[in-house]
Amino acid sequence: MNERVDLLKKSRGHWENMRTWVRTQPAGDEANVYRMMCAIGESWGSESCPLCQKFAKSRNGLIDCTDCPLDETGNNCNKKISAWRKVQKSKNWGEWLTASDGMIKVIDEAIEREEAA
Repeated sequence: MNERVDLLKKSRGHWENMRTWVRTQPAGDEANVYRMMCAIGESWGSESCPLCQKFAKSRNGLIDCTDCPLDETGNNCNKKISAWRKVQKSKNWGEWLTASDGMIKVIDEAIEREEAA
């Protein structure tokens, strides 16, 4: 397995870990990154993402995700409209869980694309 596929699969596992925990939370409770981090030691921020750890670079105060498999499929997390932004903007855990479906879809599509290459 190549490194990119491995990182995508690790990222998918990371998202599934978060989704498993979110399913234990009341859907109407505020989606809180710090609460998640304290509870499970990971969050939807770049510090927990295997893809971000490998590909995200700071350039002139902005995050550059060039070479990230998600960016290459047009799903750069930093775009104004992206699956990740929908997660980030979720007001409660119910919205978060629904929005995270989009991240799983984007990651699965990138895995398929990488495996076919």
